[in-house]
Amino acid sequence: MNDSEIKNLMLLYALGDLNGPASDEIRARLNDGCPVCTAALKEAQATLGLIPMSLPSTPPPPALKDKVMSAVARERPSRVVTRERLSQLADAGSPTIAMPRVRPARQLNWTASAWRALPWAAAIILALLWSQSRAITAQAQRTLTARDTAISELNAELTQAKNRHSTAFAALAQQLDDTRASLDVLRAQQMRLVSLETKDATQGSARIFWDQEQHRWLLLAKGFAALPAGRVYEVWFITAEQKKVAAGLLAIDASGDGHLRLDVPQDLGALALAAITDEPGLVQEPTGSVQFSGKL
Repeated sequence: MNDSEIKNLMLLYALGDLNGPASDEIRARLNDGCPVCTAALKEAQATLGLIPMSLPSTPPPPALKDKVMSAVARERPSRVVTRERLSQLADAGSPTIAMPRVRPARQLNWTASAWRALPWAAAIILALLWSQSRAITAQAQRTLTARDTAISELNAELTQAKNRHSTAFAALAQQLDDTRASLDVLRAQQMRLVSLETKDATQGSARIFWDQEQHRWLLLAKGFAALPAGRVYEVWFITAEQKKVAAGLLAIDASGDGHLRLDVPQDLGALALAAITDEPGLVQEPTGSVQFSGKL
């Protein structure tokens, strides 16, 4: 194999997906201290190290676990007021009725007097019982209202916890799908690596991993310079006839890193160049300056 073939196969070798005579030859040349093979292996290992750093990190909310566990541990309060509770309320709120001591009268018929006072005593007792019953009912109603409020608050907290959990799960699932799709491109048998060049080396670096069989690109950006407000990075397909076709916007995080997966349109014909420009937004014709470019 020549040096160019070794460079194209080195990424598969670093991933451990290269088998057969090609793998044996690269291993033998590395053991012999081949400078081209050693440099290609270091570049492949550095490229693989960029993949996890280019993906967005979406940790779940810190308080999610505590809120869910606390909500599950609570019990739904009972709305039943038992007879024992009513009895306790009655005992706590019952006034003590002090009955007058009846002393025997020497010259009066005490039995007749007692019978005459009985309706009044009964009326007093009924009035006290009615008042006590209304107080117990009002207290029970206040207790039920407070418990209904607590139940409503608990249901609201559970709903919020479920929504936060669903959002975090969806973000993690999306991150996993992005990782799998990126690895599929890197493991492609007909994968080609294209390094984009820039006039200013301090602006960072960009590489395109081209799955020529499935017509897919994985673009990894590292250390890009922050653009002024209102400006974005846009990626372009450029054909052999110098036709420029917008591929998409490249999002960059605060560290200047980013990645973009693209499907290459098969009706464009042969591609000659790939370029990245700075634009005021998604445009169909490049208007800004070329930040990165590379021959395909």
